Amino acid sequence: MWVPLADRRTSLVVVGVLAVVSVAVAAPVVSSHVAANHLDRVTVTSQSVSATDDGSELRATLRLTNPTPAAITVPDRGGIASVRASNDDTTLTRLRGVSVDGATVPAGGSASITLGFDVREDHRERVATDLGSVTLTGTVPADVGGRSTALSVDSTAGVR
Repeated sequence: MWVPLADRRTSLVVVGVLAVVSVAVAAPVVSSHVAANHLDRVTVTSQSVSATDDGSELRATLRLTNPTPAAITVPDRGGIASVRASNDDTTLTRLRGVSVDGATVPAGGSASITLGFDVREDHRERVATDLGSVTLTGTVPADVGGRSTALSVDSTAGVR
């Protein structure tokens, strides 16, 4: 059966357009799935930890490095992070009430976030005088390509 040349060209154009649209739609989805599967490569390191003069609060600045192919967003949220601050195996802070000043970490880039902690009353004097260093452990909520996840935190820094 003979098909006119114009109909063949139209068919090829339609197939080509469908292929381009399919790739354009699939690329971001694949990128976010790859990023979510490689979250273990995201590094979280302590840049600094500081305490208030009365020892009632700690503020920790963390550096996030994102080698994945998608941006990671750590939202600004209060009370949602599950990170604890400890010294010599003594937990100094409450797990609840950790505030997060978030950021968006671009694909292949890095950014800083800040966590705020309320120090437990029985440890405030120790925090106010001389603490030395603090170990931060736990998780911080994050979004990768519209999917909620958590980034692991396990880092130690000196207190200023």
